[in-house]
Amino acid sequence: MAKEKKTLRPILAEDLYGYRFLGDLNWDGKGKKAAFKVAVSDVEDNSYKEDLWLWDGKEVRPLTFTGKVGPYCWEKEGTGLVFAKAPTDKDKARQKEGKPFASFYELALAGKEAKPLFTLPITATGLEKLDDGSFLFTGLVDLYHPDYHERSGQERARIDEERKDDKDYEVLTESPFWMNNVGIVDHKRVGLYHYDPQTRRLSLLSKPSIGVSGYQIDKDRVFFWGEDQGLVMKWKTGLYVVDLKSGKQRPVLEDQARFVIYGFRKVGDGFVMAAADNSHYGMNENPKFYKVDVKDGTYELIAQPDQGLGGLVATDVALGGARSDKGDGDYLYYTTVKGHDGILCRIGLDGKVEEVVRKAGAVVDFDVKDGKVIMSGLYGNKLEELYVVRKGGKLKQVSAINEKALEGKYVAKPKALDIKSEGQDVEGWYLLPQGYSKAQRYPAILDVHGGPKAAYGTVFFHEMQVWASAGYVVMFCNPYGGDGKGDAFSDMRGKYGTTDFKNLMDFTHAVLQKVPSIDPKKVCVTGGSYGGFMTNWIVTHTHFFAAAATQRSISDWITMYGVSDIGPGFADDQTGGDMFTTAGVKKLWDFSPLKYVSFVRTPILIIHSDCDYRCPIPGGYEFFTALVNEGVEARMVVFHGENHELSRSGKPLHRIRRLKEIESWFDKHVK
Repeated sequence: MAKEKKTLRPILAEDLYGYRFLGDLNWDGKGKKAAFKVAVSDVEDNSYKEDLWLWDGKEVRPLTFTGKVGPYCWEKEGTGLVFAKAPTDKDKARQKEGKPFASFYELALAGKEAKPLFTLPITATGLEKLDDGSFLFTGLVDLYHPDYHERSGQERARIDEERKDDKDYEVLTESPFWMNNVGIVDHKRVGLYHYDPQTRRLSLLSKPSIGVSGYQIDKDRVFFWGEDQGLVMKWKTGLYVVDLKSGKQRPVLEDQARFVIYGFRKVGDGFVMAAADNSHYGMNENPKFYKVDVKDGTYELIAQPDQGLGGLVATDVALGGARSDKGDGDYLYYTTVKGHDGILCRIGLDGKVEEVVRKAGAVVDFDVKDGKVIMSGLYGNKLEELYVVRKGGKLKQVSAINEKALEGKYVAKPKALDIKSEGQDVEGWYLLPQGYSKAQRYPAILDVHGGPKAAYGTVFFHEMQVWASAGYVVMFCNPYGGDGKGDAFSDMRGKYGTTDFKNLMDFTHAVLQKVPSIDPKKVCVTGGSYGGFMTNWIVTHTHFFAAAATQRSISDWITMYGVSDIGPGFADDQTGGDMFTTAGVKKLWDFSPLKYVSFVRTPILIIHSDCDYRCPIPGGYEFFTALVNEGVEARMVVFHGENHELSRSGKPLHRIRRLKEIESWFDKHVK
């Protein structure tokens, strides 16, 4: 008798609630145990709870249970942790009224409860404990009151009242004036603070006008990098050093206005900087590696591997904070995308680049101590887990935090399909529904990644699995403009909607040829950010697709000017246009899908968020209005309070609603 084949349960949108997201991974001072944060959905509060967990060398276990853990660091001796309590709604209301504060707690690993340590009058974004028992913090600086933390209680109360009176107003003097997932940043910076618990003195180390991007400790001095912004951000990063004892600060590089600095680390007896001058490939240029003489500010090019620093293979199941680089011993370790995989590399002062972890999937976060690497990753089409790196880059999984989340569920395996298109090698994949039969006919979805400097791979992607479980063949690929293949491949300046469009259409037709069970009259298309732009471009240039869902998109490069947090120069950089010349405006308009809206016949769902400051919502409203006036079937769904990250880190209920809106729209038109 033939054995009956077990039917697996479909993956549903709501399964997201059961996923755990790892982040902020840190070894203790000896590299024997590691702490990290785990976030889970809180459906009742429509938010995420974050707690501290520990890997003690043998197993993982939670350390806190409140769901309210913010930035944290190890005690230097490794016996405990210091963390900031995440603000409650009441706390957030106080902070909105202009009362910045952060409460810190100490948690002994052998103890049961965290004990209050101190409270500071800043909004802290990160912390690290120094050898002498003092702390470094990154935190917000208000340029109207940069010395707020030094004022007396009475003076701070007066400033608080002023801010409270001004809460219904915004005064803008800078560009850009807001930042996605942050809000208004006019006259606000991220500063570097030092706090001594013995003297209770909190000092701002960085010049108030510098927005600090990162820092590197070297004994009694701290190097940090960031832009000393005037009224207009130039997207150029200076490197500075401050002496912790004297408080004296000075610029380091002989040319402070040349680079965008992505990382600066102590390596051996020197320093390595990853930086780009954007002189060859514009704002998306990959960084080069330089050896820096911090005494005279000179620098020497040691490597140009044509790789990004940081970056992640596209997914919607990596929520937590992730490190992009770290110095350890004689190497700078860094994550990058190569091909369609997220890998870990290292480079020494000699400029030699080595691959530490190269495996199908993606490194999400990592830490390294004395050459020992611990990391979280997405491998084997599974959710995030914790791994330690053995000799030869082999990985040993040391957690099973997400194992049960997919137990008994149908997880479609990506099937590779690579093509040649317009002289480009285009990597792609497709997912088949459970029980796929050549005798049936199936609808399909083409999913276009964001970026455009991003990449799809073989990692688990919740939205795609939901669609495959719902009976769709899901197609996705890496067209021209993406990450992982070097600057020349990702250079989209003046080419939007050309080679990339042809690559996507050629890949779609290749999948249809490979999987003839797909009904060519029932193929849908969707994408977000650049993928949203591309969805708009596709429906304004072909009638092939039965339905479309465009998300957080650009429809008009002209109206994007001055309202995107990338800055007014981004549209010019990417299109070759210019807002202030007739020919330049024409070029911006020629690259705008809105120009071609009269061609559209495809029913379109528009998803946008009213706090999206990367691709602001006016572009969505414009596109919707034009479609309706052209008689095209259209539906626009606006998510209040969400930003550009809705699909990846939006509130849990909103993420589910988004998925249901898309699936319902496609079902209506092809099922």
